[in-house]
Amino acid sequence: MALCLFLFAGEQTAFAHGGVVLDEDLCVINIGYLQAHFKIFVPRERERQEFCEDIPLTGESVFVMEYLHAGLSEASIDFRVIRNVTGLGRYAAWDDVAQIDDLDGATVFYHPPAVVPGGYSVVHRFDEPGEFIGVVTAMPADADEPYTAVFPFRVGFTGFGIWPLILVAIVLLQLHLWHASGRLRRWLGRLNSTHPGAFAGVVCAILLASESHGNQFLSGSEASPWFISRAEHFRVSADPELEPLAINTIHRWVVEVQTLDGTPVVSAEIGIRGGMPAHDHGLPTLPAATEHLGNGRYLIEGMRFHMAGNWEVVLSIDTGAQRDEVVISLEL
Repeated sequence: MALCLFLFAGEQTAFAHGGVVLDEDLCVINIGYLQAHFKIFVPRERERQEFCEDIPLTGESVFVMEYLHAGLSEASIDFRVIRNVTGLGRYAAWDDVAQIDDLDGATVFYHPPAVVPGGYSVVHRFDEPGEFIGVVTAMPADADEPYTAVFPFRVGFTGFGIWPLILVAIVLLQLHLWHASGRLRRWLGRLNSTHPGAFAGVVCAILLASESHGNQFLSGSEASPWFISRAEHFRVSADPELEPLAINTIHRWVVEVQTLDGTPVVSAEIGIRGGMPAHDHGLPTLPAATEHLGNGRYLIEGMRFHMAGNWEVVLSIDTGAQRDEVVISLEL
């Protein structure tokens, strides 16, 4: 048990989400095909300590991008910070920001477009904690339209750190020891003989936990689960080409979109985002719906999961007449 605690305590890697991803312990922001190392400093309070996105305290914050692509040195870049008024928290994307009626009213900081060779940095003071969205827009010299990166983040929230993981590890290890010694079986036997109702509740809870923990897709089967969208406009099934899903493997999905009465949705715009709610980071890639295969089936390319655990993939579905989102949960 001491070894487990040591391993967890030593793992202090900060995860990221949205337009910023963690790549070999470095935060990288993806602005279209342009990339830069991304870091935030709070120099007055934390000196040279780096943050990937979330800032644990208010005060003067310095946002820094160290270019990984030469095109950024010639691009016109602007930077905006807005209050997260989308109601989507960590899963807010550019489409959600674009629909904000009063973007200027939600903006707390804006640095106008400028060409900054070599690297980019801006300073903003956060006087109050809250949820915000950073928006970086880059217009390369040879491009016809700008590229945008959106990253939701929080200020003044330290979170629970690794303690939930430590507690889960302790509970699982203790249950394993009880099971190996036979104490768990004897305890369940006594519970069944003295309190059968409580015994049934414990068994049901174990079964439900096991079922939810193993909720992966039934690939290529009529038994594939249907996921209902938030406003109940659509239902979606997902069929990954990998079975079982593997860590750090680029692969494709085929998703089928229908109305609730089973009518295929054949002319939708599909957006993809997501991440790991327990770790507050997003997908490590930028998957995209690249083709409508017919009969409401869409091909999604560029899917990858870089660690085990519970993931959520959020599909935004826009038919022009209706727009809705569906959350697909899976366990790796």
